[in-house]
Amino acid sequence: IRPELFDTWCRVLQRLPNSVLWMLKYPKDSEPMLRGRAKDKFDVEHQLRFSDFVSTSEENWIRLWRGADAILDTTIYGAHTGTVDALWAGLPVVTCIGHCVADDEPAEYGDQMASRVAASMLENIGVDKELVARDLDDYAERCVRLATDGPYYDDLRKRIEDSRTTADMWDPSIYGKRLS
Repeated sequence: IRPELFDTWCRVLQRLPNSVLWMLKYPKDSEPMLRGRAKDKFDVEHQLRFSDFVSTSEENWIRLWRGADAILDTTIYGAHTGTVDALWAGLPVVTCIGHCVADDEPAEYGDQMASRVAASMLENIGVDKELVARDLDDYAERCVRLATDGPYYDDLRKRIEDSRTTADMWDPSIYGKRLS
């Protein structure tokens, strides 16, 4: 997690005082540092939640279906399998298209395949215009809209769930043909 992205998340939490940011305890010693930054710069440390790894994919699915409303992707190296899991669970995934990095970061950080995977999946299921941000300010606005516009959120979730039967991404025969 780059500092500018974590700061963006904290600014979103300031705007959404009844929301929480749920993160994995990885590395284990990151929690005190992140809580400290959230407290000192933004006063939102009480909105952070940390959890351990789970043992099985079933436990992960239960967490997604019961505990999450959306997934906030990271920059530089974004979600891959996590995006697939979230979308299959019907959850929106907010991501940046590759170049959402600070001006002082190496240029290659913003233009690697690893930073574009989630955006490609969102495009494949037809929700990229809603969930793929162009910069961190745009990213924050998309997060806030998901949390504050109920009809928009419900419609987006339905479209994501409906994509299971309509999008090429979920059809192994189409995927296999493209590999050959």
